[in-house]
Amino acid sequence: MNAPRYGLGVKVALIASAIVVFIGAGLFGVVAYEQRVTFQEIRTAEMVEAVRKTAFQAENHLYNYNVRELRSIATGITEGRRIDLVWILDSEGRLLTDGSPRPALRNKRPQIGFIDRLLSGGLIRTEADETNLWAGTPVLLNKNEILGYVVAAVPMEEFNNNIWSTIQKQSVVLGLALISGIFAAIIFGQRIAAPVESLREAADRIGKGDWDVKLDIARQDEIGDLAKAINIMAERLNDGAVTRERLQALVDEKTAEIAMHRDKLEALVEERTRELQSAKETAERASLAKSEFLSSMSHELRTPLNAILGFGQLLDYSDQSGMDAEQRQAIDYINNSGEHLLNLINQVLDFNKIEDGNLSVYVESFAPMDDMQDCFAIASAIAAKHGVTIELKKDVPVHPAIRADRTRFKQALLNLMTNAIKYNRRGGKVFLDCNVIDDRYLRLIVADTGMGIAAERQHLMFEPFQRLGHESSTIEGTGIGLTITKKLVTLMRGRIGFESEEGKGSTFWIDLPLDPQWKEDAPAGASSAHERPAVIAEPKNGKRSTLLYVEDNADNIRLMEMILDKEDEFTMISAPNAEEGLAIAARNTPDVILMDINLPGMDGFQALQALRACDGARHVPVIAVTASALPSEVQRGLDAGFAAYLTKPIRIDVTLNAIREAVASHEPGLV
Repeated sequence: MNAPRYGLGVKVALIASAIVVFIGAGLFGVVAYEQRVTFQEIRTAEMVEAVRKTAFQAENHLYNYNVRELRSIATGITEGRRIDLVWILDSEGRLLTDGSPRPALRNKRPQIGFIDRLLSGGLIRTEADETNLWAGTPVLLNKNEILGYVVAAVPMEEFNNNIWSTIQKQSVVLGLALISGIFAAIIFGQRIAAPVESLREAADRIGKGDWDVKLDIARQDEIGDLAKAINIMAERLNDGAVTRERLQALVDEKTAEIAMHRDKLEALVEERTRELQSAKETAERASLAKSEFLSSMSHELRTPLNAILGFGQLLDYSDQSGMDAEQRQAIDYINNSGEHLLNLINQVLDFNKIEDGNLSVYVESFAPMDDMQDCFAIASAIAAKHGVTIELKKDVPVHPAIRADRTRFKQALLNLMTNAIKYNRRGGKVFLDCNVIDDRYLRLIVADTGMGIAAERQHLMFEPFQRLGHESSTIEGTGIGLTITKKLVTLMRGRIGFESEEGKGSTFWIDLPLDPQWKEDAPAGASSAHERPAVIAEPKNGKRSTLLYVEDNADNIRLMEMILDKEDEFTMISAPNAEEGLAIAARNTPDVILMDINLPGMDGFQALQALRACDGARHVPVIAVTASALPSEVQRGLDAGFAAYLTKPIRIDVTLNAIREAVASHEPGLV
């Protein structure tokens, strides 16, 4: 069953009528409300005036407690004004008179909420409830002592009668207005609907193929413009009459062409999808192979580097009184070259993480002055070897805290300082300074008096593997240090830039965001909560601690023996594989175990699990000492339960400190 169809004229008339009804009802409600409010305000003002006058007249009589005169005053108020009830109360709220000879509540306090609120407020008060409109005022002696109260009331029925009378009058006016509005809406709807209906009929005829249409609508509005457009369209359809069969044939022809092109496109998309999938798989295999190669390269290079730098550190820490200057210089060459090679390995790994999008930072709040001092000390040693002077300026009297990764912060700053030293001239200078920018950033500035950078090469400054004309020079470098620095600064939500003039020098700067929550009274070198001070433990009860070193490389074992021989607190035993190490640990429980990860047979992780299952060695701390230095490998080791994870090449001071801390944690009462 089809729903009834209503014409446009009916719809317009209904909508217009509804609007008229809503407007009329709204006006009616507003007027009625205003009438009620106005009437109530007038009556309230009259009652306030009445109780004020009554209070003035009753002041002396209340003071003299003349009830007769008070009754006379109350009677006069109720007879002379439009007030139905007048009460005169004493200072405690008890009724003295209501104008009648024998009031029912004489010397009693009326149990009405308005009376309670009037007595507690102590000021003139008006209030309306469901039955009455109340007004009351205290009677004051000398404006400070309350002698009593005057209360008047008018029934709310008076308001309702006046409002009802107003509603009746307004209903008549509103009804006439609604009838007129509806009548006007009907006429308005017909005037709109008639030409629209003509347009609809013309459109139906054109849709059915009857193009001999001519609308006679002479109007200067949108409907007239639409009628003219329909007439023009009908004329053009007649002029270019195309048969239905010809149109259908044309449609069929184009549909066939579209289907053919669609099939070709689908085949092409499938082919390109296969190519893209193949390219994606090839790229993923290449990325995986690259990562595996870099991990293997890092491991294979760090293993001999451990011996080179380890023995070099031993020579550096040993008594050099029997060495001449040339021999001491040779030790420096060994250590510096080893550190340079280690730095190159780390830069390649960092650059690989940048390319893969895996480089991450841990942002924390800290005051950077101590870290700047550390970088300054390291750079000063390098500068001395290059014949360069380095100066630390302090433009900021109290260095604020920044939000950054502490390790990456030092890495970025050191990279700028070492570049300023390497690309300087002998006798040149490097300046380290800082200042606050826009109360938002701490700017770290590294300036030098070196060679400077040619203007035409400056756009390549942060591009990887760009040496900017120093490719064939003797200056060490790979050309990726500044690329890594820029990425680190960006990850820490900072900014980096530079200015340079060829022949005069360069100035590089890093902006890192300030921490607005940092307390100014915090010590400048305050460490993060997660950092623990190193634990330096003495030998237990004056005895030597037993250390088990599980390592398959004889050079590394010999290096650790020589390191521990210089200490009087350790006895070292070693095992070339995990299986022998487990047997030794079960037989002679050591105080601490150093464990290589890449061992023949059982690896370090499997050995750690086996130790945790052994009753005798379950609580012995195990420190990983390995050339597997990727961040994911370090995190895996810490998650597995190693007490510390030391990467090769080791640093003697860090290694000894980690061993001592582990031994201290294994003492009775600390396990």
